[in-house]
Amino acid sequence: MAFWSTADVDPKRQHRWLIEIGNGDISGQAAYICKKVNKPKVSVNAAEHKFLNHTFYYPGNVTYEPVTATFVDPGNPHTTNVLYSILQQSGYKLPSDITNVINSINGQAATVGKAAGTTALNSVNIIALDGNGYQIEKTILKNPWISSIDFGGELSYDADGMMEITMEVRFDWIEIELGTGGNSIVGNVAQGFGNVVDTVAGAGS
Repeated sequence: MAFWSTADVDPKRQHRWLIEIGNGDISGQAAYICKKVNKPKVSVNAAEHKFLNHTFYYPGNVTYEPVTATFVDPGNPHTTNVLYSILQQSGYKLPSDITNVINSINGQAATVGKAAGTTALNSVNIIALDGNGYQIEKTILKNPWISSIDFGGELSYDADGMMEITMEVRFDWIEIELGTGGNSIVGNVAQGFGNVVDTVAGAGS
């Protein structure tokens, strides 16, 4: 039966979603300030074998493309500072902070690493909602870390829109959890949303 032939089937929609980021500096606000995010894209590399004028392909390695999220910077929280802080928590040290590299015993000579990067970001989940505000899908990025930050792009006196910060996240693979719509409340599965849970639970279509 086609989904459009019954009112009981509610397709997933592009505007019904939330993002969850586990870092404590942004976790309570991420759902509010994230303007858009692209869902993961996976590619299977192909190895070629040529014979005469024929080409044959064999599947190889699986590769995930980075996920990009765009946030507005409302000033409270200061999204720019929060993301920069996460980068520093990932192991990035300012040159001005390195005062005694040779005899460093307090982490002054640290560099960005995967363990620190994934710990700093903690988690990134993209949650799809139904028309009543309940979870129907949760995409979990495994071992996520920040690979780039655009702190606002070009400024212009001709524009009066909100400042936007773009974060690119690398990860190793994804896991997908399916909800049951009205029987699965977002607040039961998404940690760190704060008051947004009450908002989502009562959301309409």
